[in-house]
Amino acid sequence: MRNKLIVAFTFILMFNNLYSKDITIKISDLPAAARTFITEHYKENLIRIIEQDLDDKDFEVRLKNKTQIDFYSDGVWEKIESKNNKELPKSIVDLLPKEAKTYISKIRPKAKVVKIENIYNKKHWEVEVFSGKEEYELKFDAKGKLISSEKTD
Repeated sequence: MRNKLIVAFTFILMFNNLYSKDITIKISDLPAAARTFITEHYKENLIRIIEQDLDDKDFEVRLKNKTQIDFYSDGVWEKIESKNNKELPKSIVDLLPKEAKTYISKIRPKAKVVKIENIYNKKHWEVEVFSGKEEYELKFDAKGKLISSEKTD
């Protein structure tokens, strides 16, 4: 029985590696826009790993502070997420439309913005805020007007 489990586990690992669509790359392989974005907003944080999806050519950058930044193939950022509910830098939050920032500061003044998604290059925004022990997902239109607010688990 034990040998069957080992063989099955080995097969799963081999299958996963065989069909993996990501490759690890160097920062110099990122588009200039992505490199500039990282250095402007995360000067003191070192990159842990950069992966590129071989199918859609998008990039995933993980920093040592457990922040993940996803970029489209042209280097425009798509999503920024703190994996440990740590607040995103003010310079990142300032990328949101003014109306969205105003809503967050007035309605949830003690909330920390922990995730921002730039959907379809600023057609609309998805923002996760962490307030005490509660987490909320907020959706805004391109101008920052609230579309929906939902408490998440």
